[in-house]
Amino acid sequence: MKVYPSFPMKPLIVSLLLLTNSVFWAGVPWHPAQVQELKTSELISRLHEHPRLLLTDGRLSELRSLYPSDERLRSYIDALLESADGILSENWRPQYELYPPQFTILKSSRRMVKEIQTLGFAWRWTGKTHYLESAQIKLISVCDFPNWHSKHFLDTAEMAYAVGIGYDWFYWALPENQRHRIEECLIAKALDQDAQINRVFSDPSKSSNNWNVVTNAGLVVGSLAIAESYPDDAARFLEQAQRTLPNCLKMSSPDGSWREGVVYAKYLSTYLARLLSSAETSLGINLDVTDIPGVKRIPEFIISSVGPSGFTFNYADAGTKRRGTLPFLFYFGGKYGIDSYSNDEHSFLDSKAEQLSRLVTPEHLIWYQEKNDQADRSLRVSSVFESSDVTVAFLTKEAQDKNAVWLAVKAGQTLIPHGQADQGQFVIDALGERWVIDLGADNYGLPGYWDSDSSTGKRWSYLRLGSAGHNVPTLAGYHQAFDGKGVMENCSFSNGPHFCEIDLTHAYPRLNINNFAYRRRVEVGDNKASVVDCFEGDGSLPIVWKFYTDADVSVRSDGIIVLTKGAKTFYARIFAPNAGLPRIDLPESNPPEFSLNGAKRISLDTVLEAGNNCITTVYTLNSMN
Repeated sequence: MKVYPSFPMKPLIVSLLLLTNSVFWAGVPWHPAQVQELKTSELISRLHEHPRLLLTDGRLSELRSLYPSDERLRSYIDALLESADGILSENWRPQYELYPPQFTILKSSRRMVKEIQTLGFAWRWTGKTHYLESAQIKLISVCDFPNWHSKHFLDTAEMAYAVGIGYDWFYWALPENQRHRIEECLIAKALDQDAQINRVFSDPSKSSNNWNVVTNAGLVVGSLAIAESYPDDAARFLEQAQRTLPNCLKMSSPDGSWREGVVYAKYLSTYLARLLSSAETSLGINLDVTDIPGVKRIPEFIISSVGPSGFTFNYADAGTKRRGTLPFLFYFGGKYGIDSYSNDEHSFLDSKAEQLSRLVTPEHLIWYQEKNDQADRSLRVSSVFESSDVTVAFLTKEAQDKNAVWLAVKAGQTLIPHGQADQGQFVIDALGERWVIDLGADNYGLPGYWDSDSSTGKRWSYLRLGSAGHNVPTLAGYHQAFDGKGVMENCSFSNGPHFCEIDLTHAYPRLNINNFAYRRRVEVGDNKASVVDCFEGDGSLPIVWKFYTDADVSVRSDGIIVLTKGAKTFYARIFAPNAGLPRIDLPESNPPEFSLNGAKRISLDTVLEAGNNCITTVYTLNSMN
């Protein structure tokens, strides 16, 4: 019996709804209909004056009126101005350079997004011309690039977004020759068919991954910036976004988890907010995609993925990273009227008061929502999020306690974008630290990194990507299959221990054991967590059971595993029939694979006899003496 919420599936055909007024937070009900093309003449009639993308003059006036009385907003704006001054001091001038590991210009594109938006807000807030002059140099510099590297169209899309914002925000201060130069550059390097000839992988009509949203956002924002001169392009890209965004966003249905991992959920949420907000402020229209089942809960999923340690559950191709800043929580908090989204971002920034100039972005101000202390509640309760290809659960008994035991676990399909052989993978936090870890993504430039379509695909030979690098066992010498599947069958978050049960029978290749079955149960109680793996079959089964940690580790003579980080200690014990003491290994990586940064593998060998046998691992704050 599932305890997680489910939503009725609805037709994923959407219509472009034209609002009678430009309302900043326009909630729109789901109205399935045939896609309707926005005619060029209608777009021209609805097009607002510059600056119209995200930060309108009206929104700027609202912020000015709030500034004297809203201490939190004032601290954010002051921090952003400090960041803008830092950009001036660095005086970076873009140069065309292909950066490893994938040899793209994405690093430059993303820096342009950050610096153009920051300089743009600072100039519009203060009127100081040195912000304008710096931005002009950067805009013309990237227009002098030979191309925006459309072979890797994310580079192109993010650069188009940055240049579109710059053109729009600085429009009235740009000399006419610079405007024409930027218009021509947007067309030639991003919007016309020649610039897009190599973007098959990111074609939104074919893509169901994060590239869909980012590509649509870059093309829509870039074309809306110059829509007076090229209205046909703006209408075309808006219609494309309207028609193709569901190809990606429906993958979050029904409950909001994201198959590519949390880092890509953040990425697509950032660009989805930018895209939707730009359509609202430029044309007064609402792209009716936010009621696709699952989309509303993606921000909650992202918030829930952050453990008390501050690290996210980094399954799939996600690095080992802390939460980071998430300005889109303000946008979706306002869009859906969910104060806990906005409150979570405020709480994060409050906890980083000394680092605000590094964390605050212009979008925190554009989408700013006042903190509603009365509605404040933690989203970090035991919860489960399901989508078409992955189910992720987060378990804790003490949601408000940063020292509490917290466990995250996932199941689903392996053969998906950015998928790893990690069915049943789990991580554990306690005492504000991450004790059981996921090794995360590897170097995208590794030979065969994306070769995943067979058991001999090179992808599965890399430690981090195959199940050898995850907290799952090796069975009879076999790792998990490239096309394996795990199914989260049941979760319970009642007054007793919170638990989830996962069927991992089909996560592995077919074993030479009749009536084989494998189920994993993860459980969190008071001050402890446990992982129970139960196996059935008519033959004996050699097993290597393991987990990874970056803590200092020792194994006592009684088999208790002692994990230490500074003055903090966490304990584990593996209970298995026919087993000796656990061993500690230092796995190695081979450059250009990323370093494992001192990660240790704790493993135990055993052979289970025919029948029903279980291996139980207990993790606890207590010493188990």
